[in-house]
Amino acid sequence: MTDRYSIVLCLGLGLFGCSRNELGNNDPTLAAASPTADAGLADAQAGDPPPAPNPSNPAPGDPGAASGDDAACAVLDAASTLERLPVDIIWVVDDSGSMRDEQERIRENIARFATQVKEAGIDVHVVIVTERDLALNTALAGDPIYRFVQADVGSNNSLEVLLEKFPNYSAQLRPEALAHFVAVTDDESDLAGAAFRTQMETLLGHGFTFHAIASENLNGRACRCPDLTCSAASPGDEYFALADATAGEKVSICTSDFGAVFDRLIAAVVKGSPLPCSFQLPSPPAGATFDPDKVKFEFEGAQGISEIPRLGNADCGPLVAWQYGAAQELVLCPAACQTLGAGGTVHISLGCSPTVVVQ
Repeated sequence: MTDRYSIVLCLGLGLFGCSRNELGNNDPTLAAASPTADAGLADAQAGDPPPAPNPSNPAPGDPGAASGDDAACAVLDAASTLERLPVDIIWVVDDSGSMRDEQERIRENIARFATQVKEAGIDVHVVIVTERDLALNTALAGDPIYRFVQADVGSNNSLEVLLEKFPNYSAQLRPEALAHFVAVTDDESDLAGAAFRTQMETLLGHGFTFHAIASENLNGRACRCPDLTCSAASPGDEYFALADATAGEKVSICTSDFGAVFDRLIAAVVKGSPLPCSFQLPSPPAGATFDPDKVKFEFEGAQGISEIPRLGNADCGPLVAWQYGAAQELVLCPAACQTLGAGGTVHISLGCSPTVVVQ
């Protein structure tokens, strides 16, 4: 599934100290960007691609390098607040008699699951579809992010119940959110996973990620718990195929450590809602000329504002830096992208000389 993220953009003229006379514009404007999968600073109009960066551009302190004074002469500053897209997580849990132990393990971990996803900076909603409310008497109970949908989820109808009960939980889902389904069962589905995917994508209006906690296929047999105290009824081939088709997690139901199962799901949800690592450069104001050697990138996080320097054409390696990509795209090196992982605000200034990493 395609990664999506949300960026809220405001453009301000002269935010770094340029006067109106310098800009030739007495009417500064603000514009808000819509969330998009492909753009960092979404509503800025793309102009001509910038010329290739000049690797000979001198670093600060070298002869010919710009003075620090031009940090106050940007002709345009684009400030973008980094936000992960919200996530809706829908659990469907087999409530047949053989699943009592697994239901209890879910009850023990579901509140921690929601809390840790929220602590990763994700606005999360949780739905559980099953016979008994597994969040009852937990910290999740009564929280508006949570909805319980009572349904008789038998051994073989989990996917059908999700489709049938969709009107009962659809109000908890948000059109801009990433959807994750988690099925927990020790049996096989009567409905083919591909058929469920087609119907659910129609109901949602977009794709989803499906995670399966079911039995792997052991040469046609279902799994057994390591201590031989439990076993699954049938391999969950349809569930595992659906997880493969949507890049979801596949976890054996025959596990004694459900804490580790929830840790895998938390990691998958957070990874599926990444912060952006590339940004489209905003166009300069009317009358201003774009200079590719005067683009400055700064990150404002919990520790204050710091500049991320520009790198020439060399490989990123471990450097916290950025480079030019294609068609006015600013691309962060992997180490720089990790710097943004906690969230914050980025500032892209046109008209300021950046620090340049020379290799």
